[in-house]
Amino acid sequence: MTFGNKLKQIRIGSHLTQEQMADVIGVERKTIARYENDESVPRSAKTYERLAEHFNSSIDFWKNDTPDDFQQTAAIAYGADGKMQAQKLLEDAAGLFAGGALSDEDKDAVFAALQKVYWEIKVEKSKKEEK
Repeated sequence: MTFGNKLKQIRIGSHLTQEQMADVIGVERKTIARYENDESVPRSAKTYERLAEHFNSSIDFWKNDTPDDFQQTAAIAYGADGKMQAQKLLEDAAGLFAGGALSDEDKDAVFAALQKVYWEIKVEKSKKEEK
């Protein structure tokens, strides 16, 4: 996942506005919007440190793109339940691929689509809870 995707999903899962997230890490709201739209990433190590401290995560999580990002992001945004849901989704999808009929590129596309739907559902649920 990109830095922007992680930031947005965790912000939404934490019920923070862009303004509140900006206050957490000491930047302007428009900077948060640029991050979330993958237009830029933090240049300051302090920004990564503040995110890691506030969300009880590692600086490496914020700086690097790894295969575990989906589960880690779900855990930070939605706690243990979010992590378990993400793991189950990935396990179920992996079971579909056991026959080996899909190329690695196609598998990645399916995983990306499933993750996108997962986050869309979480965003919709968060909007409903706010009402």
